[in-house]
Amino acid sequence: MNDDVLPVDALEKYAEEYRRNLYLPHFLRAREVVISYLLDRVNPGSRILDINCGTGIDAIQLGRHGYEVIGVDISSAMISIAREEITRARISGLVKVEVADYRSLPEFGQKFDAVLSNFGGINFAMNLRPIFRSVAANLNHKGIFLVNTVNRLCLAEIMIFMLKGKLSKAMRRIISRRARIGGRYVELYYHSKRTFISEANLAGFKLIDSFGLNIFAPPLWANDFFEFHKKFATFLEKIDNKARRIVLIRSLGDFMILVFQKVV
Repeated sequence: MNDDVLPVDALEKYAEEYRRNLYLPHFLRAREVVISYLLDRVNPGSRILDINCGTGIDAIQLGRHGYEVIGVDISSAMISIAREEITRARISGLVKVEVADYRSLPEFGQKFDAVLSNFGGINFAMNLRPIFRSVAANLNHKGIFLVNTVNRLCLAEIMIFMLKGKLSKAMRRIISRRARIGGRYVELYYHSKRTFISEANLAGFKLIDSFGLNIFAPPLWANDFFEFHKKFATFLEKIDNKARRIVLIRSLGDFMILVFQKVV
C-alpha cells in the first residue's frame, strides 16, 4: 500500500467546487440512475456503507429513503461539508459520516447489506485488492458492492474533442493517467472490467450486473455543453437510457457501473 498514495491534499482543495457541481441537472440525472438501481435492489431499512462518500449527497438521499447509512471519505474537508448537509437535511439519526480510508476500513460494529462507491472515487487507487478485501470484511453474505468507475474509453468525450480538432485531448485518457483536481494534477487509474472481476473473485465476490453511464450523453465535466445545448443534451440522455446495457458499447461511457455480490 505504500506505493498507492491517495490524493488527500487535492481532494481537500476540491471539496467546495465538488459540492457546487453536484446540483447541476446533468449530475443529478446521472446520480439518480445509480441511486435508483440501489433502491430497487436493497430492502428499505437495510444498512449501507458509502465509501468515498464526498460531501454526502448519496448518503443523504439513501437516508431519506429509510436506509441506515455510514459514509466515509479520506478528505476531512469533504466530511466537514457532509456533516453540514446532514444537519441541514435533519437526517442525522440515519446518516453518519467519518474520515476513513476505503482500503482499510474501521470496524463499524455491524456488517452492511450494501456498499456503494460512486462516481470514480475508486479510480484514485492503484491497487483494487485492499479495497475488495476491506469491503468484504464489512459486507453481509450475499450483500452487494456497487462500483461506479471512470472508463478509460469515453465515446462522447472522444467525439467532442475530435469535432473541436483537439486530437490529443480526444485520446487523453488513453495516453495519460493525470487529471486536474483541486488545482493540481493527480493520478487516476482506469482499471479494466477484467481487472475488477479478477480482484473481486479473489475477495469472494461475483459480478452480477454491469452497464454504462453517459455513453452518448456528454461526460459530466462538459458543463458548457449541457448549458448551451440543453435540448440536444436531453435527447442524448434519452438515448443513453436505452443503450446503457448494449454489450458492445456499455464499456464506452464516461462511467461504468459494476455490481458485485459477496458469495463467500
